[in-house]
Amino acid sequence: MVERVVMEKSVKIWGKVLIGAIVALLLFFASGAVEAGTFRVTSGADDGSGSLRKAISDANAESGPSQIDVDSQVKTIRLSSGPITITGNVVIKGSGATIMGSKVARLFYITEGTVKFERFTFTDGYALTAGESGGAAYIDSLKASVTFENCTFFKNRASGNGGAVFVHGLGIANHTTFVNCTLTRNEAANSGGGVAVAGGAVEFIATIVTGNVASNADIHVSDNAVTSAYYSVIGETNAPRSGTENDFSMAASDVFKTPDALSTVNGVQVMELLSATANAALDKIPEGHVSTYPLPSIDQRGTPRPQMNAIDAGAYELSPVALTSVKLDESPYLELGMSEKYRPVVTPDGATLDVRGYTDGFEWLVADPRILSVDSDGVVSALALGTTTLRVLAHGWDAAGKAINREASMTVEVTEVALVPPEIEVSFTDKKTEMSVGQQYTVRVSVKTIPQKTYYTVNFSSENPGVASIIQGGVNASTAIVEAHEPGESIIRVSATAKNSKGPDNDVDLYRLTVTERKKGGGGGCNSFAGLAAALSGLFVLFFRKR
Repeated sequence: MVERVVMEKSVKIWGKVLIGAIVALLLFFASGAVEAGTFRVTSGADDGSGSLRKAISDANAESGPSQIDVDSQVKTIRLSSGPITITGNVVIKGSGATIMGSKVARLFYITEGTVKFERFTFTDGYALTAGESGGAAYIDSLKASVTFENCTFFKNRASGNGGAVFVHGLGIANHTTFVNCTLTRNEAANSGGGVAVAGGAVEFIATIVTGNVASNADIHVSDNAVTSAYYSVIGETNAPRSGTENDFSMAASDVFKTPDALSTVNGVQVMELLSATANAALDKIPEGHVSTYPLPSIDQRGTPRPQMNAIDAGAYELSPVALTSVKLDESPYLELGMSEKYRPVVTPDGATLDVRGYTDGFEWLVADPRILSVDSDGVVSALALGTTTLRVLAHGWDAAGKAINREASMTVEVTEVALVPPEIEVSFTDKKTEMSVGQQYTVRVSVKTIPQKTYYTVNFSSENPGVASIIQGGVNASTAIVEAHEPGESIIRVSATAKNSKGPDNDVDLYRLTVTERKKGGGGGCNSFAGLAAALSGLFVLFFRKR
């Protein structure tokens, strides 16, 4: 009995100890720490539990290297009480978060340690004290080595040098490295609108530095500093224009879709790249590239790299507008000895095409080169009488960034009859001007062309698709289905276009459609049957009363 009581007390004591340990663990994780040397940022606040400032303070106190992870739901971190000082070895992973200053102080002061920032946007860091440098970050390269990877610096300012980043120190033992970063619209009163290097060694890898404002350059380097660049796009700099596959004197408008503003893409604030053949940042880093630093496999948003032919420079990897189809909407008749430029139409409008291997992204083929020839611009020439097939391959990408092509073809007849400008006439031959909700009706049109062998297209439309919509029958179909949806009126229109190498012609016909509520009762069906049954029942009763 005594033994049993002792056991029960022991169980109760150890139960309390266990509960206390669980509570302690919960409090530990809630404070933002995940494991020794790893801290979580769960708040966008300037200070306090779960904040970036608190996490860096804890990391500074660690004797060994630390890691700070910003939760993906933290989109903006607002610093309002001055710069954060970093003195330890730490990797800070941002998950695409924006660190925003209050336009009265710089964001970071890095005095020592090996530090790495991943996937951040730095903005509104202002170093405004007279002669103060480094709006987003001041780096003492005597004791600190810093790497920025997949980071964007936008609209930071300094009253001294280095609108975004200022690197200062003696010797080149420590490095500051920018990897797949974007620095634009930063401003310095003196030198280096983007970056000023007053000492130490700075390296730019697959980075865009352009569109920054200063008295002299986007990147300014003092005599006792060393810089190098690989696969980067740079505006103006006083550093030697050397390195591997760099582009210099590039304007922000040559690179960015909206040079004066950040764009929010997938919840991340970035500088979107301009989708243009001449954009030097696109497909900048080829497969098998050689640099002193491995490139990241994702961009600032977390999108895989590369998306198209090769990795883009900067923090943002341009994703293609997926190509779904292509069609040839041109005349299938050519006059012997004549030439005409054929223009394919891709879907969707604005699909990204591979213009590096083919003119405008199109590859042209002809089945019988004795009858037709076609050049790389899509100019088709009639060489001999006959009929052959013209094909076009549109080269682009699917939604996953995989290279694909889509094909369209048409039969082209070369005729010796001189083509004249076409004429076309279209008119409704069967239509219904009144319909009830839920009803469908097939309308028909008649199309006449001069000359008879003329290519034409037909398109049906409804002025008010909420009242009545159209189910198209095809590009040159003579029928379409009109479907009534709700009471009201709509104009039903048909337009026809004819074209050949001599020019186009158009014609239109239309009518007004009235849609009414669906009719109920009074005219037959179950209601009429019920009325008839009631009448027969009355006659039956009357008959037996007379009996």
